[in-house]
Amino acid sequence: MANKADDCLQYIPNDLHPTEADITTAFEGVRLHTACSEPYFWQQSSRLVPATLVIPADSDGKAHVFNLLSDETQSNQKVPMKWQYSNVICAITTSQLHGTATFLHRLAHAPLGHLPEFYNELDNCGNKSRTENIGHSLHCSSDTHRSSLFHPARTLSCHFPYLRSIIRRI
Repeated sequence: MANKADDCLQYIPNDLHPTEADITTAFEGVRLHTACSEPYFWQQSSRLVPATLVIPADSDGKAHVFNLLSDETQSNQKVPMKWQYSNVICAITTSQLHGTATFLHRLAHAPLGHLPEFYNELDNCGNKSRTENIGHSLHCSSDTHRSSLFHPARTLSCHFPYLRSIIRRI
């Protein structure tokens, strides 16, 4: 994982304050959502649909806020639904960008002799209702996970499959 994180850091400024373009390049230029990304983080990584946005409907009368992508797969294989990133609806904040860059930096430079401590401190959360499970309750707010290295990356991962694959392996 350290090597993957280090590869990403090649495209991120040394001050760990990347732009969206830097992060997109670091994550192989692919921005897309899947039905498998965590629904809890969708709420924190999306904007309300503007009242002026015209939402197209397909031939079945279903409205689609995002553009669905089809996958060329075998008929017996189940594949999660995928849709494109939308600048109008997807919200990426500077704190998510900086937090993710910090997460990657710490992951790339985690001392081998202290990995259990690193993993234990990865997802610190100040919420009093927090359990020992990885993840956050619906009652967590941006104020309660200021010390969590994991939360900004998990929130941003809704937009980037490469980042989701790194997080899944942790």
